[in-house]
Amino acid sequence: MSHSNDSSSRKLEYVDPACFTPHFAWEKNSARAASAEEVACEGVPLEAVARKFGTPTYLYSGAAIEDAYQELHAGLGALPHTLCFAVKSNGNLSILNHLAKLGSGFDIVSGGELHHLQRIGVRGERIVFSGVGKDRHEIREALNYPGRGRSERAGILLFNVESREFCCSTSNPKRNWRFWWTRPRGWPDGEAGRLRRRYA
Repeated sequence: MSHSNDSSSRKLEYVDPACFTPHFAWEKNSARAASAEEVACEGVPLEAVARKFGTPTYLYSGAAIEDAYQELHAGLGALPHTLCFAVKSNGNLSILNHLAKLGSGFDIVSGGELHHLQRIGVRGERIVFSGVGKDRHEIREALNYPGRGRSERAGILLFNVESREFCCSTSNPKRNWRFWWTRPRGWPDGEAGRLRRRYA
């Protein structure tokens, strides 16, 4: 994508990513006319990316992701917190790995997303399981998510309890009980808190 400054007064016929996307900007294109510019992401021209990988290509700015994470992290200050990225919103392993290196936690809604995080070595203590459609198999996989070595317990950080069916699906008197952190989700006419419940 390129344009000339001479056409700046004309109405653009496309969405200009440099107007609203951090780390995307118009830069001079020395190979063309002196007034020619092209959109680049962190100094990499989008046209060059399209030539190399074809279109459509999804291009993300690692710097923009890091800036947004650090802004949220700094905003919470000294408050104990874990920022969790919703894996459902983007399961790209490169992005998930980049966030993991920043210290991010992750919010998942399926066993498949849990496997994604396991592939890149995310620790169980950085994973929260949300969603109303959890089945017993997925819950057990989360409970048995491998820890690192003998010093780290197996399992994820906690479950978000969003339905009565979740509690029923995990209740089995024939199995050995063990405790796990769960957190009921709150609605405007209810209260949110944290509780400890037994799961098989």
